[in-house]
Amino acid sequence: SEGVVICDANTRVVSVNSAFERITGYTQEEVVGRNPSLFSSGRHDKSFYRQFWQELLTYGHWEGEIWNRRKAGEVYPQ
Repeated sequence: SEGVVICDANTRVVSVNSAFERITGYTQEEVVGRNPSLFSSGRHDKSFYRQFWQELLTYGHWEGEIWNRRKAGEVYPQ
């Protein structure tokens, strides 16, 4: 039921699950190879993303709430 995005060390999407596709409206084919900034809502500042990526690089994962944008343009908490 939770959307999952897997990125490589270069911050490019390598895989998403079916829940992600259902929630966002994006298919895996549309997002693989893209930077997750594609989903950015504009609600978070640079320091938020800096901390977000630092956690990913340090611990290998991140868990929390982020405001993103669906393919249709709707902003939502994820």
